[in-house]
Amino acid sequence: MHDANKQFVVMVGLPRSGKTTAILRHFIPGGYTRVCPDDVRQAFHGERFIPKAEPFVWVVVRIMVESLLLSGNKVVLDGTFTTRKRREPWEVFDPSYCWVKTSEGMCL
Repeated sequence: MHDANKQFVVMVGLPRSGKTTAILRHFIPGGYTRVCPDDVRQAFHGERFIPKAEPFVWVVVRIMVESLLLSGNKVVLDGTFTTRKRREPWEVFDPSYCWVKTSEGMCL
């Protein structure tokens, strides 16, 4: 699972694997604030993905995470992060990772 003493948790799992459900059941009741790139995309342009907007989306997500952590909040980052390359930028915040293991068939 993850280190319960960590202020910052990054979810890892396939799309539709149950990451958000796990957050709502286990992290929100524990006082974590959820930051989700999908929500940022919806707020900005109302689409699931627009390639030209992605750099801006990720800058905003990073600022949200950093601001929340600096103000003493516990944060859970709700995204796929299935590759080391996608997780690497978050290492500076010393995260705990919560892997949601679900079969590919369940996610389709």
